[in-house]
Amino acid sequence: MKRCKLALHFLLVIEINFIPSPIIAVPIKNKLDEFSLGEIAIEVDECSTSGLLGISGRLKFLEDCKTLDRLDVPIAQKFNYGNIPRICCPKELSENSICFPSDPWCSTYQEIEYDYGYDDYGVEDQRVIEDLDFVCDNLPNTSCVPIHSCSEVSSPNTELFCGFESDQIKVCCKEDKLLEIPTEPSKPKFTPKTGSSSTYQCQDKTPHCKKWAENGACALDQSFKIGELFGDAVVSNLYMYNFMMLTCQKSCGWCKKQECVDEIPNCKEFAQQSYCELDTLFMAHTCRESCGTCGFLSPENTEEQVSDSNSYSDIQSKDFDCGRYKSLEEIEDAGVEVMADEFPDKPTDFIDNGDGTCEVGTDKTAPLTESIPEEFPTNIASADDFGIRNFDYDDNDDIDDTSFANSVENATIKCGTILISDRWMLSAAHCYDSLQATFDIRSTSFRTYLPDFKESVLQKRVFKHPNYRLPELYNDIALVELGRRITFDYDKLGDTPTCVSSKFDFDEKTASVTGYGETEDGSGSAGKNLGTVNITLTNYNRCDKILSKYISSKKNKKEKYCSALPYGIIDQHICGRPSAPVCSGGEIVYPGACKGDSGGPVEVEENGRRVLVGLVSGSLNCNSLNPEWFTRVAYFRDWIECIMTTAKGNVLSQAEIERECKGFVQDKPGSRSEFCPEE
Repeated sequence: MKRCKLALHFLLVIEINFIPSPIIAVPIKNKLDEFSLGEIAIEVDECSTSGLLGISGRLKFLEDCKTLDRLDVPIAQKFNYGNIPRICCPKELSENSICFPSDPWCSTYQEIEYDYGYDDYGVEDQRVIEDLDFVCDNLPNTSCVPIHSCSEVSSPNTELFCGFESDQIKVCCKEDKLLEIPTEPSKPKFTPKTGSSSTYQCQDKTPHCKKWAENGACALDQSFKIGELFGDAVVSNLYMYNFMMLTCQKSCGWCKKQECVDEIPNCKEFAQQSYCELDTLFMAHTCRESCGTCGFLSPENTEEQVSDSNSYSDIQSKDFDCGRYKSLEEIEDAGVEVMADEFPDKPTDFIDNGDGTCEVGTDKTAPLTESIPEEFPTNIASADDFGIRNFDYDDNDDIDDTSFANSVENATIKCGTILISDRWMLSAAHCYDSLQATFDIRSTSFRTYLPDFKESVLQKRVFKHPNYRLPELYNDIALVELGRRITFDYDKLGDTPTCVSSKFDFDEKTASVTGYGETEDGSGSAGKNLGTVNITLTNYNRCDKILSKYISSKKNKKEKYCSALPYGIIDQHICGRPSAPVCSGGEIVYPGACKGDSGGPVEVEENGRRVLVGLVSGSLNCNSLNPEWFTRVAYFRDWIECIMTTAKGNVLSQAEIERECKGFVQDKPGSRSEFCPEE
């Protein structure tokens, strides 16, 4: 399989180079400014409510908050999660809660008058939507007008948001672009497959929208105090508007004819440039269809995506289409613009100088089979001309070259992910170890090699396997839910999700590993280029024997190995050993995964389709004959299917989904490896 000119998996990255194989994704962390009128500077998920609600709450997605019924109006915050609404969720109060007379949230509360010596807390941001015309004051020759009265909107950064009027936002429009006759909204991109309507309707994301709207949360001219007690939270009109626009467009009556359509023709372009996540004041309403605020792309839509009788939503469907990828030449020949950088070829025909160096030539004087440990069979995979994944290696006991959990903390792209349906990706659990402790927003870009069809989408919820426990690397798998649906058109775009394996027998099969890890360029090369190498898959029992024998004489590596894999390599793993050596920079190197490749796909080809069999988890060395270990996805297939099925429609909380799927979680391994005695 040739590396150059093939459509690849999407790797989540804002800019990405694509080479052969399925759709990969690489997590990018961005602290996104949710408002074009303000900045975000919050690091924790605690938020203020009111005395009657328990004083403080936690920032949560709507479906994760089970106390919404306690709110007369939502406690909107300065930021959401890109274009996905989050709310300050009051704490749940049990009947057995311990109460004191000074606790306003309890029935035993006794109000006491205090003289605090200062006024009650004011509004953090006193701007109101009805009075934002001043935004245009610093933009010469512009006026704040409804967006349909502006003939051209070139960017949310130039035609700034300056208010809302009836059923459209207002923008700072240049005087030479003002229209006497307003334009009409765009035609819908998607149409419902059922029902009488030819257009998806604007929607509410929670049944509580109706109550909130009746209580005035759609007002554009006031702030909102949550409660009557001193110190109760006050919600800015700007924050409330932004939350309600993302959450309750239907109940607020903010859509013309209640239709889920884009208001202007260049919404697709703006969405490709990540404005759905970067500027929700402008995009949530104006580009509501392209951003998935409502309609077919929204997280609440449960329809199956079907194209030419092929499904792209349900991996259990007999019609699920996966593992097919056209070459970039085919896509280009069909008239689609293609942008792709190619890796320099790494020759597999070379002259071995006998001292670790090499010269490009037609003789290979030191075949790989001479150096393979005797436990390995001698048939090896062809290296082809894929880019390589390696790092300077010497066979010492230095733990710095030991790549347990193959991620790189300071790299632009720390890990890889792989798209398995129109809403879900897989990666390694250890890639998300710090996720819950930060409000970094992770976004994903797809098809960046097709400028007219690239997409930028948020990573929303991450379901790490419940038995994953750092620092151990068992159950090292995570299912990542996207903030909106990815659309597929194989005939035009030449890609599909990857197939998820349900088989275990791949011993001695040729596989490819793809990722952004370190290369022969050494430290600092991770996260810069996407590469793919061929390996030979290895039985986990044989792999365990090889690695155990190797580390038995390596004190430092053994200590780290036993911390990560105290039970050794087991049946939830699959291993791979290097393909044939290649000549790179005058040196002989052995291709394989390295630091920065974590979570990336390990795939085989079956019946002309690419099948995901593993996810990069860790290795003892880069550029080594030692096998590397991967998470075997077939072992977790039932759990994956359960999460994907149970999460449909954004109804259940993450905790509820995880409880529903607990029955598909297998127990942890029992006995420790003889090389890793109990401490």
